[in-house]
Amino acid sequence: KRRKLIRISTYLVIFKITFSTIIFSAAYNATDSYINVPIAKQYRINEIQFGYSNAYNGSPSVQGTEADRYEMDFKTVYSINDRNQVALNLANSDQFILHYQYTITDSFSPYQLAAGVRNITESPFSTWNDNQYVEDINMSPYIVNTFYKGNTTLSIGYGIRAFNHSVNNLEGLASFFENLNGVFLAFSYEQKMVTFMGEYD
Repeated sequence: KRRKLIRISTYLVIFKITFSTIIFSAAYNATDSYINVPIAKQYRINEIQFGYSNAYNGSPSVQGTEADRYEMDFKTVYSINDRNQVALNLANSDQFILHYQYTITDSFSPYQLAAGVRNITESPFSTWNDNQYVEDINMSPYIVNTFYKGNTTLSIGYGIRAFNHSVNNLEGLASFFENLNGVFLAFSYEQKMVTFMGEYD
């Protein structure tokens, strides 16, 4: 029975990694977050995390060319104390990106508030070695509220630059959220072996 649980857990982790890297490219490479949406929380002092994400570009525009089709990012996250966390992301072969988050709430409670800055670098950057996709989203500040209720969390926040968009492409009810440019939200529901999550950013 234990082996079966371990096997199922392994499959779920592989599915989650595969799904996230295909759909969301280089997600998870900042401070603690759902996928791209930040989480306000109290940290474990001196905790160190390591991670990576990768992406594949299947666009017809690069077929038959020498352009890179794969990219991979690495990250290291360090919790200085229970309220300060920094992340260093190797975005391409010669550029590091810094991320920082400060938890304003001074102790754990069902309501947490945090502020941070993502993509701390002096200029626009690319996560692809050939600089095919340059992102003008450096220095992106935000503020986020996270609510905890049992095994459910909900985050709502506002940010600029990386959290803004310049083109509207949603219709119907979804267009209401799109018009709230800079607003992001996410939720998660955790069970023993799996976590369901969704986000809008």
